[in-house]
Amino acid sequence: MTTNYTPGQYTEEGDEGGAMYDKALPPPGFHLFRLLDFERKSGPAADYLNVKVIVLEGDYRGHLIYGMVSFSQAAGWKLDQFMAALNVTQRLDLDSDAQLKKVLKGLVGKAKTDWEEYQGEKRTKIQGWYSVSDEIRERWAQGSTGGSAGGNGSNGGATRANDDLPGDDFGADDGFGLGDDDVPF
Repeated sequence: MTTNYTPGQYTEEGDEGGAMYDKALPPPGFHLFRLLDFERKSGPAADYLNVKVIVLEGDYRGHLIYGMVSFSQAAGWKLDQFMAALNVTQRLDLDSDAQLKKVLKGLVGKAKTDWEEYQGEKRTKIQGWYSVSDEIRERWAQGSTGGSAGGNGSNGGATRANDDLPGDDFGADDGFGLGDDDVPF
């Protein structure tokens, strides 16, 4: 196996022409995340949410990843997958951004990601949403201090994350240099 180095990228040549590995982007795979925010957009079939999550563990802890969740009938399975991944069990008014933000912001789940090209740039995109065990959800709800941060029932059984990653107060400068004004939506 030959290994080549180019600043900012690590390429291993091997099976099927080699795999690209960009240190600036979380690699394709599964990533534990916290939902930081979303923005509603209008699509041809229905409204959808552009979702912003932050990676919670590993070498890519603190990296932002973006995904989309459509409200169209044809994509209803993906909305179900998204809500199940966040452990949301209550009925929600999809027309109420205020209710959605109150319930969804800060929740923990797992995302399957891949890379895609968008406007000439490579980026990590969420391909699927997966739930995590109650133990993992509780660990992230307790955060670094061990205190409980949620589970009061307001989010239908889901537990809010509370640790030292961006998003604890959803927009303040938190040492990572990320605020609501620093993201593309």
